[in-house]
Amino acid sequence: MGSIGVKTKLLVFLGVLVVGAVLRAEPLDERRIGADAKWLVHADFDALRSRHSAHLLVTAWLRVEPARSHLAGLREAIGLDAARDLRSVTLYGQQLVPDRGVLIVRAPWDHARLRAFLARQPHFAEKEIDGRNVFTWSERRDGHRHTVWAAREEQETILVSRDRGDLLGALAVLDGRAGSLAESESPLAGLAPDGTVLLVRATGLAEAELGLKSPILRLSDTWALTAGETPEGVFVEAQLTAASADDVPHFRDVATGLVALARLMRADDRDVLKLLDAVTISTHDRTVTVRWTGQLADVLKAADTK
Repeated sequence: MGSIGVKTKLLVFLGVLVVGAVLRAEPLDERRIGADAKWLVHADFDALRSRHSAHLLVTAWLRVEPARSHLAGLREAIGLDAARDLRSVTLYGQQLVPDRGVLIVRAPWDHARLRAFLARQPHFAEKEIDGRNVFTWSERRDGHRHTVWAAREEQETILVSRDRGDLLGALAVLDGRAGSLAESESPLAGLAPDGTVLLVRATGLAEAELGLKSPILRLSDTWALTAGETPEGVFVEAQLTAASADDVPHFRDVATGLVALARLMRADDRDVLKLLDAVTISTHDRTVTVRWTGQLADVLKAADTK
């Protein structure tokens, strides 16, 4: 790998790009998501490049380490300029557990160069499964080796997973052999608010074996987070749907209390108080929505407050 140093972890790095940057998410193509998905993250880099404030934030983030080194390593390894060429990224899974799920990446891949890179990875193999070429290789994590699975779907789409069943299930959805989110009544389905920049959704929280022991999560059914930009400014919206209507007042009280606590802790900081003044809390049926709307300049000013 030469100047890249430690082997480029393609799956891990592309995942970091999603959660580490501010991204503009176009309406999710639910036909690409399995009907039994329990969580999803979606971002569209093409649209990101057309959004002024989001573009400025990401450009600044890409100039600092370790992002700059990661991007350089990715260009050297497979010829992909992620900042310029990456089109969209979708992650989803059927279980709320680590190392499960599928990463779907759309970009103008140099497939010959990508395959040459993968062929240099430990235990690389290529096989045909369900009429598709599937690549496997191994990576070391936490002292243990695990197998990574990848497949190509159309010219610009690559799927990657650490689980064979998850990858084959995702391919079945794309081939029309398995149901998609578009055909389901899943709470994960539905359009995001206009101007969404980041979309994250999860359901089945009450039954999941989560590392967090939060009573709020244990009493929840669905959680959603969106952040974005409209002509009026930027916004962040969190929605939590209670498993029981009886818990909705408690959810609202918790949200109200957190805002009040923040006000007490930053009572002398006018910039932070201005942001908190713009927070609204509302309820509808079993869902509590906390939304903030304001100007990006105010956020940056508050973040720079000593």
